[in-house]
Amino acid sequence: MDIGGLTKAGALLVGLCGVSLAAGSDVALRWKLEKGQRLGYEFTQRNAIEVELENQEIKSSTTLQFGLIWDVESVEADGSARLKQTVDYVRVEVESGMQEPLVYDSRQGGDPPGPLAPLKALYASVTAAPYELTLDARGQVRDVKVPEDVIRAAQGSPAAMLADGGSLLSAKGVERLLAQVIPPLPEGSASQGATWDLKLELPAGPLQMAITNTYSLDQATTPEALVTAQIDTAIKPASGSPLEVEVSKQSGTGRYRFEVEKGRLRDTDVTQDIRLILKVMGREIPQHFVIQAALRYRDDLK
Repeated sequence: MDIGGLTKAGALLVGLCGVSLAAGSDVALRWKLEKGQRLGYEFTQRNAIEVELENQEIKSSTTLQFGLIWDVESVEADGSARLKQTVDYVRVEVESGMQEPLVYDSRQGGDPPGPLAPLKALYASVTAAPYELTLDARGQVRDVKVPEDVIRAAQGSPAAMLADGGSLLSAKGVERLLAQVIPPLPEGSASQGATWDLKLELPAGPLQMAITNTYSLDQATTPEALVTAQIDTAIKPASGSPLEVEVSKQSGTGRYRFEVEKGRLRDTDVTQDIRLILKVMGREIPQHFVIQAALRYRDDLK
């Protein structure tokens, strides 16, 4: 989760948009990046929250959007690619229902509105210098190198306590952020109906989230395959936190389109819906979170 941390569409019309593989046929889903290749994605995440406090319902939301550009520096024999990652813009919108939305967009220049003022220096560092990371053939991110200016800016920011839960502000944060929207592909060839799992531990300030994604290969086709996911979330207090948490209801889904022949993710949509009761100092505070995340391939890059 960035300034806060996470649906995860489309069916092909066989004969019109793709060629269906025979029932039971295996397909090898792998990223196929090449040295010198450039590709990009737009990431969007909206966190909406409703809180019941003293017989009042308070609603707010934060939407984070940024553009990613990946330049492939090298590719190993196993398909692992070393990438230079550039964040070319960042946009943040905060809605509270009691005033006009507050918006910061790095592409527009100028100073953000008052409450968002600290974001200018933070995201100026994010867009100023490239990151480095490795993306393996299964879509797993490792060996992230974050620019020193970003690390220094994050240390002085309120977002520091959330950085490792999924953000652009730390190496662990980048890994966990991308893991929420880039599915790990099956270890070997898989046929329609195949399933596999991924477990993520996400620190969220005074809370700890444990997310289990159960993936299914719903459509094994060329040129696109469809992966879906069921997402289960458990939440507990972080070590030493005075809070108690009771999750009353939670659910989550993900949909991922993967271009088989091109060897790249086309798009992702993820949604999590969580209802919980936060207990602190003898008070019970009901809360409802809806987290929507999307990743879209950018056709505008050359």
